[in-house]
Amino acid sequence: MTTPALLGAPVPAPAAQVASPACDAGLTGHFDLFLGVSPPATQGGRILVDVNDDFCEQFLTGKQIVPGNLNDFGGGPYLTDDPGWFMDPGQLLAQESLHFRALGRLRFWDIARGQWTTQVPNGEHVRLFGGVPLDVFLASRDDPSLLLPYESGTIFTVNGIQGPVEAGVDLADASGGIHTHLDFCLQDGTGDCAQRRFGTPAQGAYLIELQFFSPAQAGGQRKYRDSPAVLVALANGLDTAQFQEALDALSAPPRAQSTLQTRLPGAGVLLLSGQE
Repeated sequence: MTTPALLGAPVPAPAAQVASPACDAGLTGHFDLFLGVSPPATQGGRILVDVNDDFCEQFLTGKQIVPGNLNDFGGGPYLTDDPGWFMDPGQLLAQESLHFRALGRLRFWDIARGQWTTQVPNGEHVRLFGGVPLDVFLASRDDPSLLLPYESGTIFTVNGIQGPVEAGVDLADASGGIHTHLDFCLQDGTGDCAQRRFGTPAQGAYLIELQFFSPAQAGGQRKYRDSPAVLVALANGLDTAQFQEALDALSAPPRAQSTLQTRLPGAGVLLLSGQE
């Protein structure tokens, strides 16, 4: 039981706020996003993202920004399996599952404009290939076609999400931990990642948004609370300096009004910043 504070006692100074790490465009090798549950493996526990504070945050929203490189050596052209997803032992119970939920819509870093935008040059999509949820797998015994959407992956487009909005990450092992890597893939409008055809996606960076949850039940209700949303920024053909500019545009405050203005006829002043 918590001991109540004495009336008239000195009020302790508030704890200093820990600053978010700066965005690091060089962090694009084999690495993981560390997840957790607070309190661990307990009904009502909240799934947490970036428990080690490895990554920077988006200005205003506080969402973690996790970088990745779509042309890394392990993945090949337009592919990567980083970041991976890691939970220390004991965060879940053995065989409880972790899933992701796709949110929002795809955004593109336009190098020429120096801006994140919801327009893509060539109909680009990002796909994330997750696992088949247990309930879908069981139902597929009677209807195998239920598996087909998962073979094509979850598809992030500038118009929203196509295919499975939710898919599996992994089952917790005997220790209650998870370590897995799922495949990300970039294609243009003529490509099909599921068939290893990518087309020629535009150079730039691609931003998607995810949330993590577990369908585990306790007492007839959902056991864990969903995680906060997290952003994954995937570089395609950018050098470190170019990718750093894209990440900084997400994490830095919008530019002041006086920095860049365009006067529109009859419409006053349009303010342009690194974020759209």
